[in-house]
Amino acid sequence: MISKDDWRLRNDVKHLEGMSVNPTDGEAITLHMEDNRECTFCWRKVSDNPHEHWYVTEDVGSCVCEDCFQDFKDMFCFRLLDGWDIEWEK
Repeated sequence: MISKDDWRLRNDVKHLEGMSVNPTDGEAITLHMEDNRECTFCWRKVSDNPHEHWYVTEDVGSCVCEDCFQDFKDMFCFRLLDGWDIEWEK
């Protein structure tokens, strides 16, 4: 279980509570997102890799890496979408 003192919670992440997220990959993020190409929690950089699992918020404003998603999905009550209807152009 993740501690409330986890260093990744010191970042500005409160806005992610209850967000709907779409699974995607690093290649899609580098292709479609010019900003926010890093995990909102741990600041890991997105690489142009179709085998790297990521999550983007429904508003395409934030990225979450696979590790942070797994660590925080329950704490933040993420709603997992299917990833088929990502509207990259917002």
